[in-house]
Amino acid sequence: MTKKVGIYIPGLGETYRKESAEKYARRFMNQMNYNRIDSSVQYSCTVEKIVYDEKNGLSTQQIIIWENKLDEKTAVYRFYEYQYTDVLIADFEKKNVLSKSVTLFGHVIVKLPLIFYRLFYVGKSIGYNPRYRGEALFVFLLFLLMSSAILFLFPVAVALIIHAMNESANLTELLNKLSISPEKLEKYSQVALNITAVILILLPGVNTIITSLATEFSCATGYLNSGERKQKIHGQLDQLLEYICEKEGDDIDVCMHTYSFGSIIALDYIFPFGIPASTRIQKNVKGLITIGCPYDFIQVYFGSFFHGRDSTLSKSIYWINVYSLADALASNLRKTNTKGDAEYGIPGSSLLPVNLNYEVTNIKPNVLYQLFTLYSVRTHTCYWDKDDDAQSCLSLVIKQLQKQNIIHA
Repeated sequence: MTKKVGIYIPGLGETYRKESAEKYARRFMNQMNYNRIDSSVQYSCTVEKIVYDEKNGLSTQQIIIWENKLDEKTAVYRFYEYQYTDVLIADFEKKNVLSKSVTLFGHVIVKLPLIFYRLFYVGKSIGYNPRYRGEALFVFLLFLLMSSAILFLFPVAVALIIHAMNESANLTELLNKLSISPEKLEKYSQVALNITAVILILLPGVNTIITSLATEFSCATGYLNSGERKQKIHGQLDQLLEYICEKEGDDIDVCMHTYSFGSIIALDYIFPFGIPASTRIQKNVKGLITIGCPYDFIQVYFGSFFHGRDSTLSKSIYWINVYSLADALASNLRKTNTKGDAEYGIPGSSLLPVNLNYEVTNIKPNVLYQLFTLYSVRTHTCYWDKDDDAQSCLSLVIKQLQKQNIIHA
């Protein structure tokens, strides 16, 4: 009997919210319990940490979901976790707050012209809501403000240096030779210091915010623009997939369970650019589940990322896409911001996902409330509660997998 295996690839920042493959697997198991036909069946799970590459310190969580019926216990689904965040942010994390701010500032300045342009035009092939484009502009302006808060701390250092210079006759003489007025420098630094104070009042805790924000946005931008750390991430996925096949045997069907930016990692891995998918991927990867996938966002702001892809797996895998119309980052893969079947997928591929719409509330806030509270961005976390025993979008996923006879009801 073919074993069913899932590889869970989380979104960026999931580790900060204490999300894990174990919590995802427990949500999955709970929905299997709630949607079973045979009431005599109960599902349970066991968790084990496995080191699969001691030399490079690579480990994973293995979560096995067991079907318990009378005195029989059968493993029905196995999850393995792939955490790419540490690899993606490793180099960036070594930088200080100032360097991170400069990097974030640079990324925002480069993108702002496109952000303004996309506010009015995205083309007819993508149904990316104008409200979301407006919110994207607002978020980028916040990015600019946050990074500027740290950059404006430069004058503080300058003011201290100037004060030291004023105490030194030699330094004052040097400034005069360079035609630099210490009084004017100090005046300008005081103005900048006042601006910094205002920003810090408006954005308390900006040092903490900028560290997390700059890391996630800048590293994701580096991956999308120039493939930074891509080879390392894909190499580790290759290693994990190979380990799973060696441990579970060749007769396995692997499904990538992905959330947010993890969906992009998986799409990039299954439909690679420049090279065909590996033999192992072609033989064993049979499914892809994307939840809150920012496909349309990337098509709008990183236009060429999905072009020129290998489409070998298009006819051999299934794709289930869970989205919310209230989520500014999720994609419904339609030309309009409406519920319905997917109308496009990876360029050059015949594979279209099964679209599953998931909404937590029917409240439709007005434009200003949505903009200034970042409502549509915050909705990106709506697919499940922080506790794994709550309802979640995985109820829809389980029903679809049952419908496609991938797992039994």
